[in-house]
Amino acid sequence: MGGKSKKTTVGYWYRIAYHHGIGIGPIDAFLEFRGGDKTAWKGALTASGTITVNAPNLWGGEKDQGGIVGALDVMFGEPGQQPNAYLASTFGGQQSAWRGLSTVAFKGGRFGAMNPYPQKPSYKVRRIIQAMRADGQAEGWYEAKAAIPMGVSIDRRPIPGSWPWVDRDANWFVVGAAQETSGTYSSFQGWWHGYIDCFRVTKSFARYATTQYDVPTVPFGDAETDPYYSSVVLLLRMLGENGSTDFQDDKGHTVQAFGGASISTAQSKFGGSSAYFDGVDDWLKVTMGGDADLGDGPWTMDAWVWLESHRSSAYSRALFGYGPTNQGADDTAWYAAGNAWHFDQLEVGNLHQPSIVQNVEPYAETGRWAFVSVCFDGENYWLHQDGKLLTAASISDVLGMNPAHILYYSRTQSDMGREPTASINSVSFTAAADWFYEHGFGICPNYDPSAESVDEFEQRICRVAGCSLTRSLIDGQWYLDIANGEYDLNSLPILTDDDILEFQEQPTLLDSAVNSVSVKYFDPAKKETITTSPVQAPALIADFGTNHLTLDYPEIPDGALAARVAQRELLARITPLRAFPLKTTRKPYAWRPSTYFRLQSPKRRIADMVCILGEKSSGQLRSGAMTINATQDVYSLPAVSFVEIEHGVDTTPPQAPLPVIQQRAFEAPYIEVVTALSRADLEVLPSETGFLLAVAVGPTGGVDYTVMVSSGSDYVESANGDWCASALVVESSGFGDTAFTLADGYRLGAVEVGQPALWGTEIVRVDSLDVGTGAVSLGRGCGDTVPVEHAAGQRIWFFGTATAADPTEYTDGETVDVKLLTNTGSQQLAIAAAPPMSASFDSRAARPYPPGQLRVNGQVAPASVIGEITVSWVHRDRVQQADQLVDHEMAGVGPEAGTTYTVRYILNGVLVHTDGSLAAAPSTYTPAGGGVMRVEVESERDGLVSWQKHMREFSLGNPLLDQTGGTINDQADQPFLME
Repeated sequence: MGGKSKKTTVGYWYRIAYHHGIGIGPIDAFLEFRGGDKTAWKGALTASGTITVNAPNLWGGEKDQGGIVGALDVMFGEPGQQPNAYLASTFGGQQSAWRGLSTVAFKGGRFGAMNPYPQKPSYKVRRIIQAMRADGQAEGWYEAKAAIPMGVSIDRRPIPGSWPWVDRDANWFVVGAAQETSGTYSSFQGWWHGYIDCFRVTKSFARYATTQYDVPTVPFGDAETDPYYSSVVLLLRMLGENGSTDFQDDKGHTVQAFGGASISTAQSKFGGSSAYFDGVDDWLKVTMGGDADLGDGPWTMDAWVWLESHRSSAYSRALFGYGPTNQGADDTAWYAAGNAWHFDQLEVGNLHQPSIVQNVEPYAETGRWAFVSVCFDGENYWLHQDGKLLTAASISDVLGMNPAHILYYSRTQSDMGREPTASINSVSFTAAADWFYEHGFGICPNYDPSAESVDEFEQRICRVAGCSLTRSLIDGQWYLDIANGEYDLNSLPILTDDDILEFQEQPTLLDSAVNSVSVKYFDPAKKETITTSPVQAPALIADFGTNHLTLDYPEIPDGALAARVAQRELLARITPLRAFPLKTTRKPYAWRPSTYFRLQSPKRRIADMVCILGEKSSGQLRSGAMTINATQDVYSLPAVSFVEIEHGVDTTPPQAPLPVIQQRAFEAPYIEVVTALSRADLEVLPSETGFLLAVAVGPTGGVDYTVMVSSGSDYVESANGDWCASALVVESSGFGDTAFTLADGYRLGAVEVGQPALWGTEIVRVDSLDVGTGAVSLGRGCGDTVPVEHAAGQRIWFFGTATAADPTEYTDGETVDVKLLTNTGSQQLAIAAAPPMSASFDSRAARPYPPGQLRVNGQVAPASVIGEITVSWVHRDRVQQADQLVDHEMAGVGPEAGTTYTVRYILNGVLVHTDGSLAAAPSTYTPAGGGVMRVEVESERDGLVSWQKHMREFSLGNPLLDQTGGTINDQADQPFLME
C-alpha cells in the first residue's frame, strides 16, 4: 500500500525468430507445442496455419524466467505449400517452400525472460493418414484401419453410467436405473435396491479431484453455502411426505417417478426423508433440456446412498446409466457389483474404457449410508467412497499406427522401400491390419535413416508386433504373418517323417528360463518413458528364484498394451514347449517364417503337432537338403495380462487454470493500513484515501493469483496474492457467542492464534483453533466492526494468513471492478473466464471506531424492555489501538481525540429520539409507547461517522399483570407486553 513508486528494470524479455524442422510431411495434425517440457499450446491443428501462443507465465512469468507469447506458423508440408512469408521477410527472400517436410516458424514473439538461454522447444504431431498418401495418392491403403485409438478413447460429453441416465436425443436423466436393451433409450430396469439421498450433478467443476477429502457433514448447500451452486445442473434433495411420488429438483427440472419409486421417511442421512427404490422397476426420469449435455470439461456426480440388498443382475446396484448415441456402445455405467464400485465410461462388447474398478476392499456394503462420488477433471476420472479414493484413471487422445500400415509404408513409399504396391500381398496385409486393429495394437515408432536401415527398422517393428515380413519364393510378393495362434488346421501344410532327414529336439529348461518380464514403453501424452510392473510366473520363481528381463519397446504408447506384450513374452519363455532343429527335404522351401504347419512324426511319437516356422536355411543345391527351426505353437498375444495397469494420476500439478470461486474484495481496514505504511506516510495520508484487499480460496492446481482491477476501462494488473485460509462456520451466531465449529476448512494449518479473520463484514480475532475437530473460539467485533448476528454456514476468511494488497490509492465514493486470475505453474486464467466482483471505497481507514461493550439495560441483546431504556458503552481509540485486535468485550481504550457518540431510538420504524454529541455513556430515554424498538449507536469525529454502527432490536411496552400485580410471562419467562 502507499503511493505510486518508480518502476525498476530487473530483467528483460527475449524475442526470437526461428525455423525448426519436425519430420517428413505432410502430417495429419499438429497437437502440442512445449517449451522446456511445459505445454505452451495444445489443440488439434489439421491444416497448415498459425497458432497463437499465450503462455506468459510458462516458466514463472516476470518473477522467474518468463514464458512464451507469440505466433507460430505450422507448415504441414503439403504438395502445394508456398514459401513462408515471415521467413522470407526476416531471413531473406530466397526461401524454399519446404514441401514434403513439416516445419514450424516462431515469428519473433516473446520466448523467455531474465535468462538469455532459451528453453528447448518440442512439438507433438500425428502422421498416419497422410503417411499412407505420401506419394500423392488421393486415398491411402486401407485408411479405415490405419489409426488405432490407444488408452482410453472416450466421448466426454454426458458422462457416467448408472445413476441418472443421460439420453442426448431426449435430454433427460434417469436415477436408479440402467439400460435394459442395447441400442435403445426407452427400456430401463430399476436395479437399485435401497435409498438415495441428496443426489447432485455439477457441471464444469471437479469437486473431488484429489486422493482424499472430508465427507460433507451437512446437506448439499445452496447459493449461500455452495460455491459451485451456479454450476449445479441437478439437485434432488428427496424431501417430502412418506409415500409421495412428487420429487422436486432445486434447479427446476421436471422429475417423474416410475414403478414404485417414492419418498420414504424410513431412512434419511440428515433426518427427514430420502428416495426409496425397490430394485425391480423403480426409477426417476428428469427432463433436463440443454443441461443434459455436460460438455467436454470437468463434472462431478455425488450422493448419499443406502444399499438395502444385493441383486443377481450384472448391474446389481445401478445408480447412473448412459448410452451414448452413434458410439456402437451397449451402455455406460456407474454401479456396484460384487463388493466394488465400477465406473465404465464406454462399454463396447466386453471392452470397458475406462474400466475404473476397485475390488480390493469390500465397498458398497449394505445397511449403512455411504457418500459416493465420481468426477472428471478434464484429464482424469476420480472414483471415491466416503472421501477415500477407490481408483483413478486418466484418458488419452493418442492414436497409434497399425503395424501393418507401418510395414506397408516402409516397403512402398519413396522415402523408404520404393517397391511397387503390386509387390504387396494385399490379402495377408489386410488380414494382419484387421487383427492389429481388433486387438488395439497401435504403435508410435520413429525412423532415423542415419541410425538404422529400412530392413533393421522393419525387423524392429516385427519384433514389437510379433509378426514376420517375408517375400514369398512362389509369387515374389511380400507377406505379413502374425504369430497369433489363429489358423485353419485342415489347410496347414504337413511335414512328415518322409520329409525329415535329421531330427533333433530341444526341450525348454525351466530352471534357467526368464520368469519375470517388464516392458519399457514411451507415453507420448506424458512424454515419459515408463516401465510396466513385472509380469511373473510365481511357481517358477518359487522353485528357481527370479530371473527378470526388461524389454525396451519405445514404440508402444500405452501401458495396457505394454503389459499384454510383456505377458506374451513371458508365456513364450516359460511354457514347456518343444523346439525342433530339423534338416529336411526341399518341401518347406517356400514356407514363410511365422506361419504354421503340422508336424507328423510317428517315429518320434509325434502324432500331429502344430508348429510355427522360425528360421530356415535353403542349404545348397548340390545336397538338396535344407534346415529349419520349428517350435511348438504358444507364441501369441494374450487378450489380457496377469497384471492390472495402474494408470495413476499425473503427480505434476494441472497446468490449465480454473476460475476462483470463493473470493472476496474489500476496502482495507485501519488495522491493515497501519501495518503497511510508515508513521510519516500515515500522517500525510488523505482521509478520503482507501486501499483494496482481496482474499481467495485456491482452485485445484492454482499456485497463486493475480488481482486485475478496472475503474471503468480495461483491467490492469494491480497485485498478486497467495491463497487465504478459509472455512464455513457451522452454527448460527448471536451478538455475544464466541465458540463455534468450522467445516470444509482450507489451509487451516496456517492459522495462528491472535490473527484476524473476516466473518461476513465482522472482523474477529482467533483465540483458539483445533484443526482436527474444527473447534474455534473467536473474539468478536474487532477493529472498526461490531458484533452482528450470522446465519449458519457463513464463510469466514482468515485474512491474517494471506491477502493481496493493491497499492493503488482509491478515493472515497469510488467503485472498482475486480477479477482474480488463477496462476498455475505455466498458465494464467483468461480474464474473460474470471468471475467479477466489485469493491467500493468509503474512507474506511480514517473513520473513528464504534464503541465497545454495548449494553441495553445491562444486557448484550435483550429480548424485551419495560419502561426506561439505558444504553451504555466504553471507548475505542483507532490511533491508540493501531494494529491491536481489541474485541468488543475488552476494557475501554481512549477515546480518540474529538470523538463523540450518537444514539438513535427508532420505535416501530419511526425515529422518536436522538442523543447526539455525547462525550461518553450512558444515554437514557423513556419511550411513550410500545412496540418494536431499535437502538443504533455510532461514533463521530471530524465529520466522519464510524464505518459500522451497533444495532439492537427488542420488544418495548408495559407488562401484562395478573390480579396480584405480578407479571404474566411466556414459556421463555419473558413478560407479555402491552403497547
